[in-house]
Amino acid sequence: MKDSSVKESRYKDNIIKYAVGSRLIVFFLQLLSNILIPDHNANVFLYPKENVTATNLDNVVHTMFEGFTKWDAQYFIHIALYGYTYENTIAFFPLYPLIIRYLSWVLHNFLSILSIQSVILLVSFTFNLYLFQKTALILFELSRMFQSLQFAYTVSILFCFNPASIFFSSIYSECLFCFLSFQSMLQGIKFSVEWLQSPSKYLSLRNCWSCMVYISLSTITRSNGNLNIVFFIYIYLRVLVDKFSSTCYKFLEVFLSI
Repeated sequence: MKDSSVKESRYKDNIIKYAVGSRLIVFFLQLLSNILIPDHNANVFLYPKENVTATNLDNVVHTMFEGFTKWDAQYFIHIALYGYTYENTIAFFPLYPLIIRYLSWVLHNFLSILSIQSVILLVSFTFNLYLFQKTALILFELSRMFQSLQFAYTVSILFCFNPASIFFSSIYSECLFCFLSFQSMLQGIKFSVEWLQSPSKYLSLRNCWSCMVYISLSTITRSNGNLNIVFFIYIYLRVLVDKFSSTCYKFLEVFLSI
């Protein structure tokens, strides 16, 4: 048991290292691509930049992180800066840009040498980096409940280097949504296990409420967050069916013993 605990702790430490390392690889790849490859003029939406004089430090920040500001990232930056001022921004749900907005406002008071746009880029990358390594650890715990320790570790490492991982570092809501979805699944499974096995219902009910909170937050992060409700319904029905089956089995035992 002790060896297993030590091994699990070592795996978690390695997952954090791989998660951060993979983000650094993505960062340098986007930086290199942004410098060497000219932008294609696709005539897509671009957020209106504030009419402020950019400092040398602003130029450095924009050069370093501009590769993360393409396509839909422009909408999230616009919402973080100005709110929902255009009809086409309504397609993007509010939780992620609002978190970036308020974190950037707070940090801008301490980094007034930078423009608010530069602070948003720094906050977005740092926030996604933090969430990504947390999400990798949650996936490890989630996989550990069904498979071996080695299998869960392999799944988490593959997640860190998945081909679509650029979206987990860009100014997109994918990383936050993935974090909330995995958390809701983990809390839901803990709820079903503890409700059936634990004599104390407090922990299971706490996990039930946690599951619902994470699902609720996912629904205001992306539109497909509503699908997470199906998972909770499945978990709840599974608990009811297992409880009913257990009651019927006990009743049958008593009936046959008469």
